[in-house]
Amino acid sequence: MNIIDLYWLVFNTVLNSTLLIVGLLFIYKYKKHPIGYYFTGQFCLQIASIIFEYLELPTNLYLFSISYYFNYLFLSFYFFKYIFNINKKAYYVLLILGCIPMILKLLDWDNIKGFEAYDWIVYDAFILILTFLAIFKLIQKTQFQKNHLFICFGILAFFGLDFSVAFTMNYLVNGTFEIVSWIWIVRALVLYGYFLTLSICTWKILKKA
Repeated sequence: MNIIDLYWLVFNTVLNSTLLIVGLLFIYKYKKHPIGYYFTGQFCLQIASIIFEYLELPTNLYLFSISYYFNYLFLSFYFFKYIFNINKKAYYVLLILGCIPMILKLLDWDNIKGFEAYDWIVYDAFILILTFLAIFKLIQKTQFQKNHLFICFGILAFFGLDFSVAFTMNYLVNGTFEIVSWIWIVRALVLYGYFLTLSICTWKILKKA
C-alpha cells in the first residue's frame, strides 16, 4: 500500500466516523433540526460510494450529484432560517426547482471519459451567492452571532474551492493519478474542515437558542 492509498484509508475512516457520530448526536439532541439527518445522509452516501468503488461501478461519481443536492437542501434551510427571511412557499419552490440539475445529471449516463460536473457548478454557484449575501448582511449588523460568520467562512472555503475544481472535473477524473490525487487530497481536507466548522458552530448556536 503506497502513501496515497494509506492516506485515503485513514481519511475516509476519520471522515465517515465523524459524519456518523456527529449525525447521531444531533439527531439524539435536536431531533427536529435537519442537520443530524444531513450528516447521516452524507455518511450513507460515503459508504455507498466506497461500495460502488469496490465493485468498480462507474456510477460511483453520480452519487456526488445526490450529495450536492443534500448540500443544497440543508444550506438553503440554514440561510433562509437564520440569515434571510423568505416565505415558506417560495422556499419549497426553490427546493423543487433545485432538484432539476441532479435529475438531469442522473439521467445523463455518459461513460467515465465524458464525465462533466455541470450540476456541481450550479449548486456551488447558488450556495456561494447565498454565502456572500449572508456575510454582507451579517457584517452590516452591529451585533450578530459570530458562529454564523464562522459557518459562512467554512462554506465559502469549501464551495469556493469546489466551484473552481468542478470546471476541470473531466481532467481530474481521467487525468494522471499522481498529479490529480493531490488536488483531491486538498479538496478532501477542506471538506473535512467545512464539516467540522458546520457541526461545532451549529451545536453552539442550538445550545444558546
